[in-house]
Amino acid sequence: MSKTRAKIIQCTLNEVDGYDGDVDLIITTMKIRKRYKSPSISGSAYLSGINEEEVTQQILDVLKK
Repeated sequence: MSKTRAKIIQCTLNEVDGYDGDVDLIITTMKIRKRYKSPSISGSAYLSGINEEEVTQQILDVLKK
């Protein structure tokens, strides 16, 4: 498996607008209705433990683009 390098920024949902368009991916555990320029994925699987592998693959697919 190849490695994907990423810089991680933790912020509140209110701060996401300031990063939108400048980040490769937004991962949130909050339900969002807004459409962002940057792709977004729900990270709730990491809290529940359900479908973690599927979400991890989605994240890798976005970051490899």
